[in-house]
Amino acid sequence: LMALTATATREVREDVKVQLGIPRCVTFKQSFNRPNISYEVYLKGPRSKTVEWIAEFIQDEMPRGASGIIYCFSKQECEDVAKALRRQFRIAAEHYHAGLADESRIAVQQRWMRRATQVIVATIAFGMGIDKPDVRFVIHYTMPKNVEGFYQESGRAGRDGQPARSIVLFSHADQRRLIGMIDKNSNGLTRAA
Repeated sequence: LMALTATATREVREDVKVQLGIPRCVTFKQSFNRPNISYEVYLKGPRSKTVEWIAEFIQDEMPRGASGIIYCFSKQECEDVAKALRRQFRIAAEHYHAGLADESRIAVQQRWMRRATQVIVATIAFGMGIDKPDVRFVIHYTMPKNVEGFYQESGRAGRDGQPARSIVLFSHADQRRLIGMIDKNSNGLTRAA
């Protein structure tokens, strides 16, 4: 029996052992630090300028055809960003989110895995079980919801050990949206101003 996880805390690892009935198992762990990934944060502008910046980054700073993932907050953002990259900048981009039929999600993922699609624009629904070693960049179009998610999502880049980039596009509007979502999910209470 083998149990694997990407970012479990010590407490979670101990709980997993108890739940699986393997309290004295051999445990291997290593740092999540991946020195081949450079981490960058940029202030995000209006949508059209942000998508243009992403396109220029892909076309000018990445090797031709480099595979990448762009994470967005919503299904609509995924669709809009992928469509703009395709139509305005001729980048082979497709969207991926939980609103797609299973067959569509599988087809999008397969095209990306075999390099027919260069960029997946996705919600966090994309990524679990993905092991594509040559992902050169992960861009968070919307800042990640939490640090653990950020580790997992950015860690999908550079699994082949080659240089890769993780970019977070930050805006105060996105931050307010995330805080609003957290507040809404906190026992129905709303944050005081």
